[in-house]
Amino acid sequence: ISPSSKPSSTNICDAVSECPSGLKISIDAKPGAKQSSIVRVEDGAVTVQIAARAVDGAANAELIDFIAEVLGVRRQGLSLVSGQLSRQKVLLLSAPCAMTPAEVLQK
Repeated sequence: ISPSSKPSSTNICDAVSECPSGLKISIDAKPGAKQSSIVRVEDGAVTVQIAARAVDGAANAELIDFIAEVLGVRRQGLSLVSGQLSRQKVLLLSAPCAMTPAEVLQK
């Protein structure tokens, strides 16, 4: 996940972690943007602007669609495991996953 500018934090590896069921991606979501984009990777999370309002799950659905597109995976391979009503979210990239945490951060 390539932000528009290089991250300045040393905690970027904390944004993506391995677990028995796949890879967990910590997200700091910013709904209501003009277009979906990755802003930065720092402070243990990927900051993502979402081109949908936080109404009736629209921003969560757009977040999953956008991250799936960025990573080049099927939408069904991603799920929101926490933060349904929060800006701090955790997505799960289900196993088997052909990517390592470092490879996810590079995309």
